[in-house]
Amino acid sequence: MVSHAEETVSLIIGFMYTIAWSLSFYPQAIENWQRKRVDGLSFEFLGFNLTGFTCYTVFNCVLFWSKYVKNEYFEEHPGSPSPVRVNDVVFAIHALILTLIQIIQCIIYPKGKQTWHWIAKVITGIMWVSIPIAIIVASSSKAVTWLDFLNFLGYIKLTLTIFKYIPQAWMNYKRKSTVGWSIENIILDFTGGALSILQMIMDSWAKHDWSLFELGNLPKVALGMLSISFDILFMIQHYCLYTKRCDDRVITLWGIITRKHKFDKQEKGKSDMEIAHDEKQALLNSEKKDEVNGSEKSRSSSESESDPSEDLENITNQNQD
Repeated sequence: MVSHAEETVSLIIGFMYTIAWSLSFYPQAIENWQRKRVDGLSFEFLGFNLTGFTCYTVFNCVLFWSKYVKNEYFEEHPGSPSPVRVNDVVFAIHALILTLIQIIQCIIYPKGKQTWHWIAKVITGIMWVSIPIAIIVASSSKAVTWLDFLNFLGYIKLTLTIFKYIPQAWMNYKRKSTVGWSIENIILDFTGGALSILQMIMDSWAKHDWSLFELGNLPKVALGMLSISFDILFMIQHYCLYTKRCDDRVITLWGIITRKHKFDKQEKGKSDMEIAHDEKQALLNSEKKDEVNGSEKSRSSSESESDPSEDLENITNQNQD
């Protein structure tokens, strides 16, 4: 029997990871808005996120509100704690909304030379085509339950989570930069993943039932572990590998961004790498100009200076005359 204190602690941890994961979507959206550009953000990442969080929202909402599906779950896992809590539902809906906002930003803001790769389009298309097929099978076959259908949606989310981080990590590697990709997003995502796993450990320990880590809620367990793994990779890229920041922004932990100077209208459509190249070229030109000015000044000063012995000789000649 789970005590009231254990239930309360689990609920608090659940809302803590919900807040951390929910806040993780804001730094990127704020960064896009402040920069008025979305270069540096992988479009494949957002495309996979949209499909994945649509499936994850359906998974959580149905498993939380549908008594029919809940009964199917408890028949398969008697005595197991509920796999979905209210904080899971809140997070899924909120994440879907923020993903849609970021996609809108990608439509209205300059995106440089970025495109949505055809491989990502094929993968996303396969996922969307498979969903109505799964619905038909679940509604017409007694061997496949609606719980199986929800688990299928969870596996789609899990699969897309594996795929969605790879394009962003590859983009950072090719650019040798993490400019345009919010590190605050990663820090908060890492916190949420760790707290999510901690909540499931506490629930399983209180119930003396570790089925959550077997098949009871595999999508939730795997999502937490995958988030932590890729977040560590992104932090290594940001803090260890690609530490040079060719950008004009100062970013705080919560994504509050201040601009040192505003870009000209012509520069707003440029990518970070193009702007960095222009700034480097301007710096080299400035240094060359300083060198030329310095040499001219030294030449003029040396010409203006005269030998003291010549001056004395001139004065003596004038006196003799």
